[in-house]
Amino acid sequence: MPTFSEHPLRQMLTAEMHSRPHTAISAPAQISHIAAVTGEEAASRDIAHIQTLCQAFKISAPAAHASQFDADFGPFRLKWERHTEFSTYTLIAEGPFERPFKETPAAAVPADWLAAIPGQVLTALHVVVESRDMPAREGADLAAAFDNNQTVGGYIVDHRAFIWTDYRTHSDSFLRCLIRDIDLSPASLGRLVQRVAELETYRMMALLSLPPARAARPKIAELEQRLSGVLQELAAGNAADDERAMLSRLSIVAAETERISASLNYRFSASRAYQELVRQRAQSLRLERQPGLQPMTEYVFTRFEPAVETMDNLARRI
Repeated sequence: MPTFSEHPLRQMLTAEMHSRPHTAISAPAQISHIAAVTGEEAASRDIAHIQTLCQAFKISAPAAHASQFDADFGPFRLKWERHTEFSTYTLIAEGPFERPFKETPAAAVPADWLAAIPGQVLTALHVVVESRDMPAREGADLAAAFDNNQTVGGYIVDHRAFIWTDYRTHSDSFLRCLIRDIDLSPASLGRLVQRVAELETYRMMALLSLPPARAARPKIAELEQRLSGVLQELAAGNAADDERAMLSRLSIVAAETERISASLNYRFSASRAYQELVRQRAQSLRLERQPGLQPMTEYVFTRFEPAVETMDNLARRI
């Protein structure tokens, strides 16, 4: 035991260094990643749901106050993590497969359990990892894996892997991502899969602000017009005759603006944090352009940045 006086938070803060560890993955492998928005008070529902799955497979369940769980269920490995307002379920099945995206880890889970995941699923992504000794997938074979949709991708992590995706929701409601392992250790591959899954999850969480921002934009435009009208009357010297009415109109504009601002503040603040995480995860992929193929991160940000600007612009107007 230490002879010095220890800060009461020292052990907890030290443990943060080991929170959310990545899982080593050996290629070939298939991964199904699901992120469900649950709010900030639903941890007990998540635990109860995982305990149900553990009972079905006769394995030890997580503790009642756990924020993460990693266990081997036989046909798959489950990694569950509880975040501030969402939870993620990552199902990993290592070993050879005949066709990518056809026998996924999600299919090995009881359908009623999958359908009853607490909250609302925002991200559902299949990641298939092909090993370096498997035949290279190209042409019609590659196109078939994505139902002939146009793909984006490129070399990633210093040319040690190649990634393709079409950013389409397929018939099973999952997106698809194919990775070819070129020179990755199981630990590096686990980190890569985690980054790819987090990139998609944080991107979707950041964009949750976009619909309310679009809905609020007409009302903000109306308030701007009303405020402009008041200012024009003031500039023309017409306000002196009825200052009480003028003050009432200004108060109504201020109150309505404050109401809209309060309704959007939490979601906008969360989105700014997620936006930074998206940029960090994209940068960590270190994607290299491949001739004839649009880079995946370029495709993402061509669509992500305008959405972010819509939210930021509305916040400035408010």
